[in-house]
Amino acid sequence: MESDTEYEWMDDASCRGSTELFFGPPHEKLAAKQDREQAAKKVCETCVCIEECLDYAVKNKFRDGVYGGLDETELRRLIRNDGKKK
Repeated sequence: MESDTEYEWMDDASCRGSTELFFGPPHEKLAAKQDREQAAKKVCETCVCIEECLDYAVKNKFRDGVYGGLDETELRRLIRNDGKKK
């Protein structure tokens, strides 16, 4: 069982409270999605939690949204490669 302290890093995440930036609406147009993902990645660039966030996404096999500075395509590729960046 996971402890509450395992997720304490989320309290310090730069994205806290910005869900709409990191997760697009259904049927989002490609250009809007790319713009949103680029904006989300900019937030990730300066976040002190970027590594924990990416580890969390890979561990839980999250394939939607932006986590740890990676978009959905990059996350799926990383998860497919068992968490090893190539």
